[in-house]
Amino acid sequence: MYKKQRAFTLVEVMVVIAIIAILAYISTPYLSSLLINSELKEARNTLIQTLNKAKVIATSEATLVDIIIENTDDSQKATISYISKNNSIDRTVELPKRITLKEKYSFTFNALGLLIDDAGAPITGNVTLKPKNSDDLSETVEISNTGLIAST
Repeated sequence: MYKKQRAFTLVEVMVVIAIIAILAYISTPYLSSLLINSELKEARNTLIQTLNKAKVIATSEATLVDIIIENTDDSQKATISYISKNNSIDRTVELPKRITLKEKYSFTFNALGLLIDDAGAPITGNVTLKPKNSDDLSETVEISNTGLIAST
């Protein structure tokens, strides 16, 4: 005697595929948003880490360190560059590709690790990062007149 073999019908397989497609379609915006938020946080952390490194160089070498944070000419990426006044350190750090800046930023740390203006007076500063193609999300990093670097 032959046993009847059990299998899925074509209709059942098509229904399962349709359900999977609908779930993927529904979850795509959420996953995209999650990825953008992750890259924004990564950019913020990279910025804070780079600013802290520049501040440490300024204090350890007792020199001025200039920081320039800008979008590149082709607007494909944002970069953070810093150079010490005695030209001993010159570095550029790239931010994730989908992150941009609202404007170009230029700062100087003095030998005490304070953010200063052209006259040498302590100032505060902030940098706002945002994803390309989105004005709803942003991260701001503030530098206080005491040299404290924090995310807000």
